[in-house]
Amino acid sequence: MKILAKTWKDLDFDRMVSDERIGMAIWDAGNNKRNSVSYKKYANSKSKRKILQTELLNGTYAPFKSPDKKVYDARSNKYRTIRRPAFRDQIVHHLLMKELEPYCMKEIIKHNIACIPKRGMGYGKKIMKSWCNHKTDCRWIVQGDVYHYYETASSFVLMRFFKRKIRDKRILNILQLIVDTFTNGFVLGYYVCQWFGALYLSELDHIIKEKFKIKCYVRYVDNIVIGCRTKKLAKQILEFLNEYLDTINLKLKQAGRECTRIFRWAHSFVDFVGTRTYRNGLQTIRRKTYLRIRRLLYRIIRSGHCSLKQARSLLSRRGIVMHSDCYNLFIEMENIIKKMRIRRIVSHAV
Repeated sequence: MKILAKTWKDLDFDRMVSDERIGMAIWDAGNNKRNSVSYKKYANSKSKRKILQTELLNGTYAPFKSPDKKVYDARSNKYRTIRRPAFRDQIVHHLLMKELEPYCMKEIIKHNIACIPKRGMGYGKKIMKSWCNHKTDCRWIVQGDVYHYYETASSFVLMRFFKRKIRDKRILNILQLIVDTFTNGFVLGYYVCQWFGALYLSELDHIIKEKFKIKCYVRYVDNIVIGCRTKKLAKQILEFLNEYLDTINLKLKQAGRECTRIFRWAHSFVDFVGTRTYRNGLQTIRRKTYLRIRRLLYRIIRSGHCSLKQARSLLSRRGIVMHSDCYNLFIEMENIIKKMRIRRIVSHAV
Protein backbone atom coordinates (compact mmCIF):
# COMPACT_ATOMS: atom_id res chain seq x y z
CA MET A 1 0.00 0.00 0.00
CA LYS A 2 1.24 3.49 -0.83
CA ILE A 3 1.01 6.48 1.44
CA LEU A 4 -2.30 8.25 0.95
CA ALA A 5 -1.83 11.01 3.49
CA LYS A 6 0.58 12.23 6.15
CA THR A 7 1.66 10.05 9.06
CA TRP A 8 -0.61 9.79 12.06
CA LYS A 9 1.78 11.68 14.33
CA ASP A 10 -0.82 12.80 16.90
CA LEU A 11 -1.47 9.29 18.21
CA ASP A 12 -0.81 8.96 21.94
CA PHE A 13 -0.35 5.53 23.56
CA ASP A 14 -0.67 6.89 27.13
CA ARG A 15 -3.97 8.53 26.24
CA MET A 16 -5.11 5.29 24.60
CA VAL A 17 -4.61 3.25 27.80
CA SER A 18 -5.86 5.89 30.26
CA ASP A 19 -8.44 4.94 32.90
CA GLU A 20 -11.15 6.87 31.07
CA ARG A 21 -10.48 5.16 27.74
CA ILE A 22 -10.39 1.71 29.33
CA GLY A 23 -13.77 2.39 30.92
CA MET A 24 -15.19 3.45 27.55
CA ALA A 25 -13.69 0.40 25.83
CA ILE A 26 -15.20 -1.96 28.43
CA TRP A 27 -18.62 -0.41 27.87
CA ASP A 28 -18.34 -0.69 24.07
CA ALA A 29 -17.00 -4.26 24.19
CA GLY A 30 -19.88 -5.21 26.50
CA ASN A 31 -22.55 -4.17 24.01
CA ASN A 32 -25.32 -6.84 23.93
CA LYS A 33 -23.58 -8.82 26.70
CA ARG A 34 -24.07 -6.74 29.85
CA ASN A 35 -25.17 -9.84 31.78
CA SER A 36 -22.14 -11.93 30.84
CA VAL A 37 -19.65 -12.94 33.53
CA SER A 38 -16.71 -11.55 31.52
CA TYR A 39 -18.23 -8.09 31.23
CA LYS A 40 -19.16 -7.92 34.91
CA LYS A 41 -15.62 -8.93 35.92
CA TYR A 42 -14.08 -5.91 34.22
CA ALA A 43 -16.99 -3.50 34.70
CA ASN A 44 -17.13 -4.05 38.47
CA SER A 45 -13.46 -4.67 39.27
CA LYS A 46 -10.89 -1.86 39.31
CA SER A 47 -8.12 -4.38 39.96
CA LYS A 48 -8.87 -6.21 36.70
CA ARG A 49 -8.67 -2.94 34.79
CA LYS A 50 -5.44 -2.02 36.53
CA ILE A 51 -3.80 -5.34 35.67
CA LEU A 52 -4.70 -4.92 31.98
CA GLN A 53 -3.50 -1.30 32.00
CA THR A 54 -0.19 -2.29 33.62
CA GLU A 55 0.39 -5.07 31.07
CA LEU A 56 -0.17 -2.62 28.22
CA LEU A 57 2.12 0.03 29.72
CA ASN A 58 4.89 -2.46 30.58
CA GLY A 59 4.72 -4.19 27.21
CA THR A 60 3.89 -7.55 28.79
CA TYR A 61 0.42 -7.81 27.23
CA ALA A 62 -0.15 -10.91 25.09
CA PRO A 63 -3.48 -11.97 23.52
CA PHE A 64 -5.09 -15.21 24.68
CA LYS A 65 -5.42 -18.00 22.13
CA SER A 66 -9.04 -18.51 21.13
CA PRO A 67 -10.35 -21.57 19.23
CA ASP A 68 -11.89 -21.23 15.77
CA LYS A 69 -15.50 -22.19 15.21
CA LYS A 70 -17.35 -23.02 11.99
CA VAL A 71 -20.74 -21.35 11.63
CA TYR A 72 -23.23 -21.85 8.82
CA ASP A 73 -24.20 -18.60 7.07
CA ALA A 74 -27.68 -19.13 5.65
CA ARG A 75 -27.57 -15.90 3.63
CA SER A 76 -24.53 -16.94 1.58
CA ASN A 77 -25.24 -20.70 1.91
CA LYS A 78 -21.76 -21.62 3.16
CA TYR A 79 -19.78 -22.22 6.34
CA ARG A 80 -17.62 -19.45 7.78
CA THR A 81 -14.78 -19.80 10.26
CA ILE A 82 -15.05 -17.29 13.09
CA ARG A 83 -13.10 -16.69 16.26
CA ARG A 84 -14.40 -15.09 19.42
CA PRO A 85 -11.54 -13.41 21.32
CA ALA A 86 -11.42 -13.28 25.11
CA PHE A 87 -13.22 -10.27 26.59
CA ARG A 88 -9.87 -8.91 27.78
CA ASP A 89 -8.63 -8.88 24.18
CA GLN A 90 -11.88 -7.33 22.97
CA ILE A 91 -11.21 -4.40 25.31
CA VAL A 92 -7.77 -3.92 23.73
CA HIS A 93 -9.30 -4.03 20.24
CA HIS A 94 -11.75 -1.27 21.18
CA LEU A 95 -8.95 0.75 22.81
CA LEU A 96 -6.96 0.62 19.59
CA MET A 97 -9.84 1.67 17.40
CA LYS A 98 -10.88 4.51 19.69
CA GLU A 99 -7.42 5.98 19.07
CA LEU A 100 -7.10 5.03 15.39
CA GLU A 101 -10.66 5.58 14.13
CA PRO A 102 -10.40 9.35 13.40
CA TYR A 103 -7.29 8.72 11.29
CA CYS A 104 -8.72 5.64 9.58
CA MET A 105 -11.79 7.64 8.55
CA LYS A 106 -9.52 10.09 6.69
CA GLU A 107 -8.11 7.21 4.63
CA ILE A 108 -11.53 5.71 3.81
CA ILE A 109 -13.56 7.32 1.03
CA LYS A 110 -17.27 7.98 1.50
CA HIS A 111 -18.15 5.26 -1.02
CA ASN A 112 -16.51 2.53 1.06
CA ILE A 113 -19.62 1.50 2.95
CA ALA A 114 -18.88 -1.67 4.91
CA CYS A 115 -18.13 -1.82 8.64
CA ILE A 116 -18.19 1.97 8.88
CA PRO A 117 -20.55 3.73 11.33
CA LYS A 118 -23.72 4.99 9.58
CA ARG A 119 -22.67 3.39 6.28
CA GLY A 120 -24.64 0.19 6.11
CA MET A 121 -26.74 -1.50 3.43
CA GLY A 122 -29.28 1.33 3.44
CA TYR A 123 -26.51 3.80 2.64
CA GLY A 124 -25.41 1.56 -0.24
CA LYS A 125 -28.94 1.48 -1.66
CA LYS A 126 -29.06 5.30 -1.63
CA ILE A 127 -25.76 5.46 -3.52
CA MET A 128 -27.06 3.08 -6.18
CA LYS A 129 -30.28 5.09 -6.43
CA SER A 130 -28.28 8.30 -6.98
CA TRP A 131 -26.41 6.70 -9.89
CA CYS A 132 -29.63 6.67 -11.89
CA ASN A 133 -29.28 10.46 -12.27
CA HIS A 134 -25.88 9.99 -14.00
CA LYS A 135 -27.17 9.30 -17.50
CA THR A 136 -23.74 9.22 -19.21
CA ASP A 137 -21.38 8.24 -16.38
CA CYS A 138 -23.05 4.87 -15.72
CA ARG A 139 -23.77 3.35 -19.09
CA TRP A 140 -21.51 0.37 -18.43
CA ILE A 141 -21.08 -1.45 -15.10
CA VAL A 142 -18.02 -3.31 -13.84
CA GLN A 143 -18.98 -5.60 -10.96
CA GLY A 144 -16.60 -7.93 -9.20
CA ASP A 145 -16.20 -9.84 -5.98
CA VAL A 146 -12.79 -10.49 -4.41
CA TYR A 147 -12.18 -14.22 -4.00
CA HIS A 148 -11.93 -15.20 -0.29
CA TYR A 149 -11.08 -11.64 0.72
CA TYR A 150 -10.71 -12.12 4.48
CA GLU A 151 -9.02 -15.51 4.16
CA THR A 152 -6.31 -14.45 1.67
CA ALA A 153 -5.54 -10.85 2.70
CA SER A 154 -1.88 -10.46 3.68
CA SER A 155 -1.12 -9.35 7.23
CA PHE A 156 2.36 -8.32 6.01
CA VAL A 157 0.82 -5.80 3.57
CA LEU A 158 -1.46 -4.51 6.33
CA MET A 159 1.41 -4.00 8.79
CA ARG A 160 3.50 -2.33 6.10
CA PHE A 161 0.70 0.21 5.75
CA PHE A 162 0.51 0.82 9.51
CA LYS A 163 4.31 1.18 9.81
CA ARG A 164 4.22 3.95 7.24
CA LYS A 165 1.48 5.74 9.12
CA ILE A 166 2.16 5.24 12.84
CA ARG A 167 5.24 6.53 14.64
CA ASP A 168 4.44 5.27 18.14
CA LYS A 169 6.25 1.93 18.48
CA ARG A 170 4.06 0.79 21.36
CA ILE A 171 0.88 1.07 19.28
CA LEU A 172 2.62 -0.78 16.45
CA ASN A 173 3.61 -3.54 18.88
CA ILE A 174 -0.01 -4.02 19.96
CA LEU A 175 -1.11 -4.16 16.32
CA GLN A 176 1.63 -6.68 15.56
CA LEU A 177 0.55 -8.88 18.49
CA ILE A 178 -3.01 -8.93 17.14
CA VAL A 179 -1.89 -9.63 13.57
CA ASP A 180 0.36 -12.48 14.78
CA THR A 181 -2.76 -14.30 16.02
CA PHE A 182 -4.06 -14.52 12.43
CA THR A 183 -3.64 -17.84 10.66
CA ASN A 184 -5.03 -17.26 7.16
CA GLY A 185 -5.77 -13.64 6.31
CA PHE A 186 -7.98 -11.66 8.69
CA VAL A 187 -10.17 -13.21 11.38
CA LEU A 188 -13.95 -13.03 11.27
CA GLY A 189 -15.15 -12.13 14.75
CA TYR A 190 -12.44 -9.58 15.62
CA TYR A 191 -13.72 -6.01 15.93
CA VAL A 192 -10.46 -4.62 14.52
CA CYS A 193 -10.66 -6.85 11.43
CA GLN A 194 -13.75 -4.97 10.24
CA TRP A 195 -11.58 -1.87 10.02
CA PHE A 196 -8.65 -3.81 8.57
CA GLY A 197 -10.92 -5.02 5.77
CA ALA A 198 -11.98 -1.45 4.98
CA LEU A 199 -8.38 -0.14 5.05
CA TYR A 200 -6.76 -2.95 3.07
CA LEU A 201 -8.24 -1.77 -0.25
CA SER A 202 -8.32 1.95 0.60
CA GLU A 203 -5.52 2.74 -1.85
CA LEU A 204 -7.48 1.01 -4.63
CA ASP A 205 -10.52 3.13 -3.78
CA HIS A 206 -8.48 6.32 -4.17
CA ILE A 207 -6.85 5.24 -7.44
CA ILE A 208 -10.19 4.36 -9.08
CA LYS A 209 -11.75 7.65 -7.97
CA GLU A 210 -8.79 9.95 -8.63
CA LYS A 211 -6.65 8.40 -11.38
CA PHE A 212 -9.51 7.14 -13.55
CA LYS A 213 -11.80 10.07 -12.60
CA ILE A 214 -14.68 7.71 -11.81
CA LYS A 215 -17.71 9.36 -10.20
CA CYS A 216 -19.75 6.19 -9.71
CA TYR A 217 -17.82 3.80 -7.47
CA VAL A 218 -18.87 1.86 -4.41
CA ARG A 219 -17.34 -0.98 -2.38
CA TYR A 220 -19.00 -3.18 0.22
CA VAL A 221 -16.13 -5.15 1.83
CA ASP A 222 -15.10 -7.32 -1.14
CA ASN A 223 -17.94 -6.44 -3.53
CA ILE A 224 -16.92 -3.70 -5.99
CA VAL A 225 -19.27 -1.88 -8.39
CA ILE A 226 -18.02 0.75 -10.86
CA GLY A 227 -20.04 2.82 -13.32
CA CYS A 228 -18.25 3.78 -16.57
CA ARG A 229 -19.01 5.92 -19.63
CA THR A 230 -17.74 3.43 -22.22
CA LYS A 231 -17.08 -0.27 -22.54
CA LYS A 232 -13.44 0.49 -23.40
CA LEU A 233 -12.95 2.32 -20.09
CA ALA A 234 -14.69 -0.53 -18.25
CA LYS A 235 -12.23 -3.03 -19.73
CA GLN A 236 -9.26 -0.82 -18.78
CA ILE A 237 -10.47 -0.58 -15.17
CA LEU A 238 -11.09 -4.33 -14.94
CA GLU A 239 -7.58 -5.00 -16.26
CA PHE A 240 -6.14 -2.60 -13.68
CA LEU A 241 -8.17 -4.26 -10.91
CA ASN A 242 -6.70 -7.66 -11.73
CA GLU A 243 -3.15 -6.28 -11.86
CA TYR A 244 -3.47 -4.32 -8.62
CA LEU A 245 -5.08 -7.13 -6.63
CA ASP A 246 -2.34 -9.49 -7.75
CA THR A 247 0.25 -7.23 -6.04
CA ILE A 248 -1.51 -7.60 -2.67
CA ASN A 249 -2.19 -11.34 -2.80
CA LEU A 250 -5.84 -11.09 -3.94
CA LYS A 251 -7.82 -11.92 -7.06
CA LEU A 252 -11.34 -11.47 -8.43
CA LYS A 253 -13.82 -14.34 -8.69
CA GLN A 254 -13.92 -15.73 -12.21
CA ALA A 255 -16.71 -18.27 -11.81
CA GLY A 256 -20.02 -18.72 -9.99
CA ARG A 257 -22.93 -16.39 -9.28
CA GLU A 258 -20.72 -13.53 -8.13
CA CYS A 259 -18.13 -13.75 -10.91
CA THR A 260 -16.61 -10.58 -12.33
CA ARG A 261 -18.44 -9.16 -15.33
CA ILE A 262 -18.96 -6.09 -17.52
CA PHE A 263 -22.48 -5.31 -18.71
CA ARG A 264 -24.62 -2.48 -20.02
CA TRP A 265 -26.86 -1.25 -17.22
CA ALA A 266 -29.81 -0.59 -19.53
CA HIS A 267 -29.90 -4.31 -20.42
CA SER A 268 -29.77 -5.68 -16.86
CA PHE A 269 -29.94 -4.74 -13.17
CA VAL A 270 -27.18 -4.19 -10.60
CA ASP A 271 -27.39 -6.74 -7.79
CA PHE A 272 -25.77 -5.02 -4.79
CA VAL A 273 -26.30 -5.14 -0.99
CA GLY A 274 -29.28 -7.47 -1.39
CA THR A 275 -31.12 -5.17 -3.80
CA ARG A 276 -31.64 -5.15 -7.55
CA THR A 277 -31.31 -1.62 -8.94
CA TYR A 278 -32.57 -0.94 -12.45
CA ARG A 279 -31.51 1.87 -14.78
CA ASN A 280 -34.81 3.74 -14.25
CA GLY A 281 -34.25 3.84 -10.47
CA LEU A 282 -36.53 0.96 -9.53
CA GLN A 283 -35.18 -1.08 -6.61
CA THR A 284 -36.52 -4.55 -5.84
CA ILE A 285 -35.44 -7.35 -3.53
CA ARG A 286 -33.61 -10.41 -4.83
CA ARG A 287 -35.62 -13.31 -6.23
CA LYS A 288 -34.24 -15.62 -3.52
CA THR A 289 -35.36 -13.21 -0.77
CA TYR A 290 -38.77 -12.80 -2.41
CA LEU A 291 -39.34 -16.57 -2.52
CA ARG A 292 -38.35 -16.96 1.15
CA ILE A 293 -40.85 -14.29 2.17
CA ARG A 294 -43.59 -15.85 0.05
CA ARG A 295 -43.00 -19.29 1.58
CA LEU A 296 -43.04 -17.82 5.08
CA LEU A 297 -46.36 -16.04 4.43
CA TYR A 298 -47.81 -19.24 2.95
CA ARG A 299 -46.84 -21.29 6.02
CA ILE A 300 -48.36 -18.73 8.39
CA ILE A 301 -51.62 -18.45 6.41
CA ARG A 302 -51.95 -22.22 5.94
CA SER A 303 -51.47 -23.03 9.63
CA GLY A 304 -53.46 -20.06 10.92
CA HIS A 305 -50.81 -19.67 13.62
CA CYS A 306 -47.55 -17.76 13.84
CA SER A 307 -44.72 -18.93 16.10
CA LEU A 308 -42.29 -16.55 17.81
CA LYS A 309 -39.52 -17.48 15.37
CA GLN A 310 -41.78 -16.86 12.37
CA ALA A 311 -42.97 -13.54 13.84
CA ARG A 312 -39.45 -12.26 14.33
CA SER A 313 -38.46 -13.42 10.84
CA LEU A 314 -41.45 -11.73 9.23
CA LEU A 315 -40.91 -8.40 11.03
CA SER A 316 -37.23 -8.50 10.11
CA ARG A 317 -37.99 -9.09 6.43
CA ARG A 318 -40.69 -6.42 6.54
CA GLY A 319 -37.90 -3.89 6.98
CA ILE A 320 -36.13 -5.19 3.86
CA VAL A 321 -39.30 -4.94 1.76
CA MET A 322 -40.26 -1.55 3.21
CA HIS A 323 -37.04 0.02 1.86
CA SER A 324 -37.62 -1.35 -1.65
CA ASP A 325 -40.18 -0.67 -4.38
CA CYS A 326 -42.07 -3.95 -3.82
CA TYR A 327 -45.25 -2.13 -2.77
CA ASN A 328 -47.75 -4.95 -3.35
CA LEU A 329 -45.70 -7.41 -1.30
CA PHE A 330 -45.30 -4.84 1.49
CA ILE A 331 -49.06 -4.20 1.68
CA GLU A 332 -49.73 -7.95 1.80
CA MET A 333 -47.19 -8.37 4.63
CA GLU A 334 -48.72 -5.46 6.55
CA ASN A 335 -52.20 -6.97 6.34
CA ILE A 336 -50.99 -10.32 7.67
CA ILE A 337 -48.98 -8.64 10.46
CA LYS A 338 -52.09 -6.76 11.61
CA LYS A 339 -54.49 -9.68 11.18
CA MET A 340 -52.27 -12.17 13.05
CA ARG A 341 -51.16 -9.58 15.65
CA ILE A 342 -47.56 -10.49 15.01
CA ARG A 343 -46.08 -7.49 16.81
CA ARG A 344 -47.89 -8.56 19.98
CA ILE A 345 -46.35 -12.05 19.72
CA VAL A 346 -42.85 -10.56 19.72
CA SER A 347 -43.50 -7.90 22.39
CA HIS A 348 -45.05 -10.43 24.81
CA ALA A 349 -42.07 -12.75 24.36
CA VAL A 350 -39.68 -9.95 25.34
